[in-house]
Amino acid sequence: MNKNILRYSFILLAVMLGFVACSDDDDNYQPGTVSGPQVFFPKDTPTQFDLSNSETSFNIPVKRYVTTDALTVPIQLTDTNSVFTVPAEISFAVGDSMSVIPVSYDPTKFEFNDYKEASIAIDEKFATPYGTSELIFKAGVPLTWKSLGKGTIVDNVLEFQDKVTILACEQNPNVYRIMAPYANFKGNDSFEGYDKANEPDDYLELTILQPGDKVGDVTVTLKDLIYYDVFNTGFFNISYSDVINFVHPSGLKSYKDDESGWKHNNVLSYAADGVTPTKLQLAPSYYMFSVGGFNYTQYDGVVEIYFPGNDPLDYDLEVAYMGKNVSPDNVYSANFELGVGADLEEVKYALVSGDDAETILGGILSGSIETESVTASTTISIPLQKAGTYTLMAIGFAQGEAQSYDYETILFEMGGGETWTAVAHGFYSYGVEPLTEGGESAYEGKQEGILYQSSLDETRFRIAPWAHWSSDGLIFTWNKETNVIKANAVDTGENYIEEGEDYGRILFSDLVSFDENYAKYPSTYKPETKTFEFWGTYHFGQYWFGAVIETFVVDDGLEATPASARGMKKGASRSKAHKMSSRFATAKLEKGQI
Repeated sequence: MNKNILRYSFILLAVMLGFVACSDDDDNYQPGTVSGPQVFFPKDTPTQFDLSNSETSFNIPVKRYVTTDALTVPIQLTDTNSVFTVPAEISFAVGDSMSVIPVSYDPTKFEFNDYKEASIAIDEKFATPYGTSELIFKAGVPLTWKSLGKGTIVDNVLEFQDKVTILACEQNPNVYRIMAPYANFKGNDSFEGYDKANEPDDYLELTILQPGDKVGDVTVTLKDLIYYDVFNTGFFNISYSDVINFVHPSGLKSYKDDESGWKHNNVLSYAADGVTPTKLQLAPSYYMFSVGGFNYTQYDGVVEIYFPGNDPLDYDLEVAYMGKNVSPDNVYSANFELGVGADLEEVKYALVSGDDAETILGGILSGSIETESVTASTTISIPLQKAGTYTLMAIGFAQGEAQSYDYETILFEMGGGETWTAVAHGFYSYGVEPLTEGGESAYEGKQEGILYQSSLDETRFRIAPWAHWSSDGLIFTWNKETNVIKANAVDTGENYIEEGEDYGRILFSDLVSFDENYAKYPSTYKPETKTFEFWGTYHFGQYWFGAVIETFVVDDGLEATPASARGMKKGASRSKAHKMSSRFATAKLEKGQI
């Protein structure tokens, strides 16, 4: 016989026998009875009560099932803080099912937001097993809030800006609430894997710390620092299957006991009263408790909050190269488009030979470089007499100060265009040394190559072959006075593809061009060893491979062995870096911060 059939047969027989065994007693079954008035606390009785400074008591409801007689019920208060009093007993009138326990208190014994716990128990002789006979509750005087109106939040990582209601605490002038700061955030291309399935916290509460305040074991000494508890943004990152929270740097191991690591969370300006902020900035870790977070705690301008009446001014400035024109009489001109923010009063600009943007910026600000000016968005056309590398630098001014700048460096060609002359032979080495955790090259090994110089710009060079077989080579500039070299977004000729998804073209940049926060780590030529040392990174889309050193060592010959086709090395991994702005490009997922 099939074993399953046999097993089911026994189960069926047992069920049938069970019905037969019970049937003799069915008519004699009596439910249990409960005697007494059956007094209880209703299920919907609050367990927390907000008290008022202008009152001295509040009521807690009590019910009973049996209402035929008048009733007096003893009650017992347990209060270790000795701030509440209740009568020894309560009464019910004939027919009444409801009474109340008056709880008295002295409001002067309560500090704001300090909730005290106590319990009230009904004498067990009068209680019922079908309801609660003891109520444990908390009561205190809550903070009160007044609306300052609508301010503005700007998240420069998520590229999000919105109006928000800002509340001020009436008892503490250093505490504010930013209400529903991301309620209208819909996600964007920069924030991949976003889902708003999780319920966010109602508000982000900020405290302006004062010297002498304590956060954990740290006694604050710096002025204008801002603290906030963990804030649930409501964002659910699909890629990591977790909710994203704002975590203050004091919540991370690296900065828990170091208030200097909190300084990017601070008040930037105050109103005339010297108390109310007009603008502040936050620098949180965008943290997922199951996997780690994106650490922006050491950057300025991550999240900016403008208080009502101090909306952010539009100081945006954008320079875009629109190509060249050649007139019928053979005059060459470079065309640029200037996008000028509404609150900029003047934009000064100059087209200068070379690519040293920092020097050009300083020259315009000092007045040593002559400029033209505009007051609104426009297109400009600048005649040029010869080919070469040029930088158009534009600086926006308002309220008597420089507020923003942007620039575009171009290689301007005339006549037959750019040609290359071989000047040296050498060996290019990939991934010589990692500079950051996870830093690596997209390629591997060592190969021969030729160093070429441009016919249009004597500071412009190319190493070829390099990277993928379809690459035009590693094109860079070399300032022979400073020996600083720069390679900005050089195309390797290959896309990054992982698990069938194409993330776009792999590019290479020196660290200074990639992220202004690496300004102290320039790539350089070392004449004593004839070595071009690139401190750079491979990057694509919103990702990078971390920072790495690669080198090209020059020898005395010009003979080169033909190079074979190259491809991206096996096992290269990507690090998430939400590169909405170059200053935030280095942020990547860090595990175990808390």
